[in-house]
Amino acid sequence: MKTQLKNRTLWFDGTVQVAPELVPELLLSGVPIEKIVVTEVTEDVQRYNTLADVPIAASKEKLDPLNMSWNIPGPYLTLDIAQYIAEKMNELQLGGYEKYVKRAEAELLEIRVRGMEPLIRTLIFIMDTLKREKVVWGVGRGSSCASLILFIIGLHKVDPIRFNIPMTEFFHD
Repeated sequence: MKTQLKNRTLWFDGTVQVAPELVPELLLSGVPIEKIVVTEVTEDVQRYNTLADVPIAASKEKLDPLNMSWNIPGPYLTLDIAQYIAEKMNELQLGGYEKYVKRAEAELLEIRVRGMEPLIRTLIFIMDTLKREKVVWGVGRGSSCASLILFIIGLHKVDPIRFNIPMTEFFHD
């Protein structure tokens, strides 16, 4: 959920991770201080943090890509994924089709077994944010198009049941 550039890392929520010496440049360019995270806490950063109302963050936990909860609103952290998918399937009028129900159940089981629930909750949050902000994204690409769950939450527009794409294309090791 990040973009790695030459001298900074951009996170999907707008947070910018940089070396401490680049902070002034970011501030002068208009990046809000609460969106800046430094890679290390130097003496200058400590001095600034003792004087400022809004400290410069340097939490490695916040930037751990395996910990998806660092900037996800509370309701998404406890979202019942199975219930959410069932409601979305009814909205899309897929709930009455046995193929779709069986495939969704199989994928949800695989998601649980692989410990991917935080990732799916994060993707649901991202998709809701994109829709709310009226951001346009692609129709789909790569192995993600083999996931019915990702299709249901709106990450891509490729119906893997219709195009007979096995879920093993997504859950490959």
